[in-house]
Amino acid sequence: MKKVLVLLFTVVTLCAGITACGKNTDIPEDSSADSTLSVSIPEPTKNANVSADYLVDVENLYPDYVDASETMEVNSADYETVVLFHTDVNVQDFRVFSLELNIDDNGNPDFIPTEVFRSAELKEDAPIAVPLNFPGDMSLNGYCYKDSDGNIKTFTIGISGKDGSLVINAEAFAVPEE
Repeated sequence: MKKVLVLLFTVVTLCAGITACGKNTDIPEDSSADSTLSVSIPEPTKNANVSADYLVDVENLYPDYVDASETMEVNSADYETVVLFHTDVNVQDFRVFSLELNIDDNGNPDFIPTEVFRSAELKEDAPIAVPLNFPGDMSLNGYCYKDSDGNIKTFTIGISGKDGSLVINAEAFAVPEE
């Protein structure tokens, strides 16, 4: 029985080899004999990670930042703090807002945004320093951007009452029309 199986395997292998020999395997004259097959696999869309830090804490890490104060005005220098926004992936339509807290009749909080800065793009290699006012512990500032799918992502940014660090929260609020 073993001999029959070995013989059958040999015949099938031989037939497959003969069949392959009959196919046109000529290499075109204009191609090189050492050409390789390249396969392109699309990379998955990477979600952006937009972060914010006090400029004084990270200025040495981002020496080529864009100074937004040259193109904007803030209402009060009493509480002015410069925040550096940076990202690991370029994002479109980056906007920074001053937020007014509004509580509706049902006790639901909402934010009314006033745009204080806008850039067509926040680039990975060009963070933006934006002066903001933080008159208390509440999130009174926010920002948004469009992700790679064109969806608007909105965030609030405030100062922790516990340790003074910046606190960023994904928070839905209506973004003013362009």
